[in-house]
Amino acid sequence: MCVESDGCEIEGCSSSDEVRTLSGSMSPSLKPSPDLHPCKPGQKFRAALLKCRSPAAAAGILSFGNVLNYMDRYTVAGVLLDIQRHYEVSDSGAGLLQTVFICSFMVAAPIFGYLGDRFNRKVILSCGIFFWSVVTLLSSFISKEHYWLFVLSRGLVGIGESSYSSISPTIIGDLYTNNSRTMMLSVFYLAIPLGSGLGYILGSGAKDAAEDWHFALRVSPFLGITVSALILLFVPEPKRGSADHMEGRMKASPSWISDMKALAKNRSYVFSSLASAAVSFATGAFGMLIPIYLFRAQVVQKEVEACTKKVCSSKDSLIFGAITCVTGLLGVVIGAATTRFCRRKTERADPLVCAVSMLGSAIFICLIFVVAKNSIVGAYGLNTESDSSVSGLAGGGLVKAH
Repeated sequence: MCVESDGCEIEGCSSSDEVRTLSGSMSPSLKPSPDLHPCKPGQKFRAALLKCRSPAAAAGILSFGNVLNYMDRYTVAGVLLDIQRHYEVSDSGAGLLQTVFICSFMVAAPIFGYLGDRFNRKVILSCGIFFWSVVTLLSSFISKEHYWLFVLSRGLVGIGESSYSSISPTIIGDLYTNNSRTMMLSVFYLAIPLGSGLGYILGSGAKDAAEDWHFALRVSPFLGITVSALILLFVPEPKRGSADHMEGRMKASPSWISDMKALAKNRSYVFSSLASAAVSFATGAFGMLIPIYLFRAQVVQKEVEACTKKVCSSKDSLIFGAITCVTGLLGVVIGAATTRFCRRKTERADPLVCAVSMLGSAIFICLIFVVAKNSIVGAYGLNTESDSSVSGLAGGGLVKAH
């Protein structure tokens, strides 16, 4: 049994219930007292929140938030054909949506990284995910005469999502150490294939259900706002570097300049970061436009008619999304198992598995554009292989390299 700070008894609470993390107790307000009296409802609620702030719960919430990040990013790709027809824009105009998103994301990410080192991270996370959720929702009401405003909204979404991608892994890093940290970050980055695939599925499914593509942008915002509240309530704000302090690896707080110099001298970090950027460059464009490409390939083969209806066919987006989810998870599992096996032979198993996976994916992606001219089924089969290979990067050690 334990009590609140004013001496009220909390039912069902014991010393073993107190949640502890690497940075210390997560419920410091609980302490024994000789004078017990029933807790008020507000005190019980606060105590329940403290008990729920475990590292596992925090990592789960942050991982789910990362799924939403990628889900929102690729929801637009799932209904891009409808957006293009509604706003009457060319392929280059449609591609501008991704360009503006990536540019704003790239500029804002280091800024949020700097802020995350100096201010309350979970507040920044919560505000960031709330911001892009609201912007996404409002963008679904932009009229066809204001396409530039829709493009601008994607840039604002990129700013909001960059705050999440920059800061959330650091909280997980401060809650876990060594192999546990690697495992939890791997789970966190599973959001890349899972969230991307769900984005296609959610966008296409919502559009088909409502017979209006605008509703594809009106589902994830409510989930995002929910996660924003969960972060404020249940995610702790661990002391920066607390896990490393406990292991005795951090003797002092280095300056920002010394951090940059140390990272620049770390060849593994530099080259794995460049590799990750190259993967994002290729798969970002591929993921944005491949559903349209496959649809048009079927039009050329006269398997389907060109989109002239109010709602375009979403079959390709649904299939592509399902393939991305399944093969993404499968690739991570296979990549992790392959890495463990190869580690018996060489210490360089992690980067080698990453390299082979990426090379295989590049080959399969090139073949997709050749095969799609004659066989859509064959193109989907090659896409299965390419997705599995790319996802092998996460399972194969790119997370560990960082």
